[in-house]
Amino acid sequence: MRAALKKFLIITILAGLTIAMIGAVSSCSSEQSGSPTNEAIKVDMKAFLEDFGVDKTAALEKYKGKTIQTSGYVSYMDVKTSTIGSKSGVNVPIVQNPPDVINGVTIGSIGKMVICDMEKSKASTLATHQLVTISGIVESSAIGSVIVRNCSVVE
Repeated sequence: MRAALKKFLIITILAGLTIAMIGAVSSCSSEQSGSPTNEAIKVDMKAFLEDFGVDKTAALEKYKGKTIQTSGYVSYMDVKTSTIGSKSGVNVPIVQNPPDVINGVTIGSIGKMVICDMEKSKASTLATHQLVTISGIVESSAIGSVIVRNCSVVE
């Protein structure tokens, strides 16, 4: 019985040491890669939206859950809108080119865009047609739009 207990303890200790060593090696290799997992991927708005237009599944595989940084124009502002994001947030549509305005109506804001979900306090500093650089986490895509959560304006 004592021999079996000794064997069990030795095996348990060896298994624990093996797991600790694997964790240490894994930690060292991720530190050496030089790119933290939360560093924003800088993407051109046109190329980013084209990726989703060409192959939505591949684009989601590439970007979903990752932080991106891109630049575009605020299509329109309505700080009361919160249809996609959290109840305390605002959805700010960001488009590649400045939208055209004809007789006070913004044209060209339908279609390919980034829906930037951000806090109302951050969104309230933005203006329609303003050029902004945003950073946030890619969540999903729907009807030509890419939904990006936890958006913030990059200074």
